[in-house]
Amino acid sequence: MERFNAEFERDRFAYTEAGHRIAVAMIEMFVGKIPGLSKRLGTRGVCALLGEPLLAAPDLPGPTAAERRTAEGALKLRAGGRRRQTRLPCVRAGG
Repeated sequence: MERFNAEFERDRFAYTEAGHRIAVAMIEMFVGKIPGLSKRLGTRGVCALLGEPLLAAPDLPGPTAAERRTAEGALKLRAGGRRRQTRLPCVRAGG
């Protein structure tokens, strides 16, 4: 499956002006939903979470190694926090 995914991305991910505009608009929309987050920082954060083929196809800026480590670390911290939250018992209707 991994080989299929790599071949699919190589064959179908290519730069187009329309693709670039859509990618930038989607990132701006996402970043705009987070109050107090600067556009530049938010854009760098989103790009740090994307894989190389997804960055290259619409010609988005590549993250630095530090940006990628920071973004991945933030996701791991959030996931750890979610796991520690109290789980409510499952209540079934009619039961």
